[in-house]
Amino acid sequence: MREFVVDHVEEAQVLFEELLIEHGLLMFIISQFLNGAGVLVIIPDEAITPTFTLMFADSILDAVFFASVAAAAIVAGNFFLYMFFRLLGDRFISSKRRNNRFWRFMEWAIKGNAKISLVVLRLVPMVGGMAAIPAGLVKVKVKTFLIYSFIGFLIYELVLSVGIWYSIENDIFVEYMPETLSSD
Repeated sequence: MREFVVDHVEEAQVLFEELLIEHGLLMFIISQFLNGAGVLVIIPDEAITPTFTLMFADSILDAVFFASVAAAAIVAGNFFLYMFFRLLGDRFISSKRRNNRFWRFMEWAIKGNAKISLVVLRLVPMVGGMAAIPAGLVKVKVKTFLIYSFIGFLIYELVLSVGIWYSIENDIFVEYMPETLSSD
């Protein structure tokens, strides 16, 4: 069963990379938006941004631009997830369940310290996008959510995009690259 899942995930990633190459920036924006909304979980952001930067960035300014576009698209998608749980979250979790230690911690960590929490949680790989769920449940202010989510995602995307660009420019990954890419 594990081999079946691994094979299909790898096929999905290869198909996605082909779509990204064929459709360019529009596919990049759509995929980051869906990733932020929690829809595109099979292909993590850690694969999307480096792939796009690897294929299309000719300068550090391109890498910074792609990171900025990715951060904005992820925040836009993540905003839908946040609003869903802000408006409908009370239907999923009763007020009785919210009275335990975990929810008091969530209130303190996410709502009481939203600025720091949102930035720090966005820097955690594979988890950053899910911070919208507790932020929506504890009703973090919309402005705070958007500003600090963008800052956190921008830092993370800059690390991914500029990091891969720098690595390619300085031939750090040449021995790991396929022949077709390393001959450029």
